[in-house]
Amino acid sequence: ILVVVAEFEVKVIALPSFSQLFVHKCEEIPLVKAQATHVRGYPVLMCLAADGKIVVLSLPSLRILHQAPFLPHSVEIEDAICQKMSFSEHGLGIYMASPSEVEKYTICSELAEQAADSLGELFVACDLPEPPRNNSSFLKGVSSMFTGAQRQDSCDVDAILSDREKTSGGIGGGATRAVARTIPGPSVNMERAQAGGISAGQAAAMALQNISERGEKLSATVDATENLRNSAMNLSQRTGKLVEKLEKKKWYNF
Repeated sequence: ILVVVAEFEVKVIALPSFSQLFVHKCEEIPLVKAQATHVRGYPVLMCLAADGKIVVLSLPSLRILHQAPFLPHSVEIEDAICQKMSFSEHGLGIYMASPSEVEKYTICSELAEQAADSLGELFVACDLPEPPRNNSSFLKGVSSMFTGAQRQDSCDVDAILSDREKTSGGIGGGATRAVARTIPGPSVNMERAQAGGISAGQAAAMALQNISERGEKLSATVDATENLRNSAMNLSQRTGKLVEKLEKKKWYNF
């Protein structure tokens, strides 16, 4: 059979007699694009109407199977959307929604249900890192030193001494002696950090040195093993020659 599609009429013609079998007329809205395809194993004709609707006709009877709005505006044959739109097998189709977007659609309910399973993820879900701890560390002093902000936990030596006098003034009734304690500041924390970095570097250097020494010892062990193997082979060869010589020697030659 031959399927002929015009703007306002679709005909199914039998070959080779060229007799008209079925006809479908579009009285008000013309067709701008059409293609024969298969849906669930049955031949159909997918058409795009000028009002933006997709019309599905059965073949060869040309009965309307499905009709649904697709484009939000009307189109004509000369429009670029007709050149950027394509129908495919199993009721699938594709068109360019914008210069940077391509959309895929289908008129088959089975494929529409499977579309959710075939969707991918743009981002891979991962666990969030643990929040930073509020415990004080040497980095607190370093950060305050570089930012220039004053430390909130600074202590007043006079306040400490006055509190000590109040607590111990009643004992003995005499003059109290207070001992001031130096509170480490950002510079001390920086020195500790530098010392820790130096010690870590020294430990890494010692580890590398130990690895190199171990490699040298392993190389020496391999060389000694090779020498022992060569000596054993030489001894075996000499022993074999001596045995052959004794076997060939007559008993009366002893």
